[in-house]
Amino acid sequence: MAKKRISIKDKKIPQTSDIDTLFPTGSVTPEDSKPDKKVPALKKMEDIISYYKDYKGGKQVSIYLPEEIHRKVKSKAVQEGSNMKDAIKAVVLDNYLTESEIKEAYNEYIDELKNT
Repeated sequence: MAKKRISIKDKKIPQTSDIDTLFPTGSVTPEDSKPDKKVPALKKMEDIISYYKDYKGGKQVSIYLPEEIHRKVKSKAVQEGSNMKDAIKAVVLDNYLTESEIKEAYNEYIDELKNT
């Protein structure tokens, strides 16, 4: 004989107020929503560049490369123990932007964090 299924009404399921939820239903204050970012105030250019090379977040960018160039960049990055993202980031920081542009971007970022 088959066992009778228990109705969901009869199960003891905790209410959402009793458990942690991904999206809380209470009001969120501005202090709760502020990101807790602590960025060091760096002065030396090599420290700022190193900070950006080690930076894990950021904006995603799509670029289109010829397939053979893509393979070469990927192969060289692997040989150096890196990945394409870090290789392209290094090219931008070392060869494309000037030191003053990098420092200006860093200072704008620091100022934005202070104002939020």
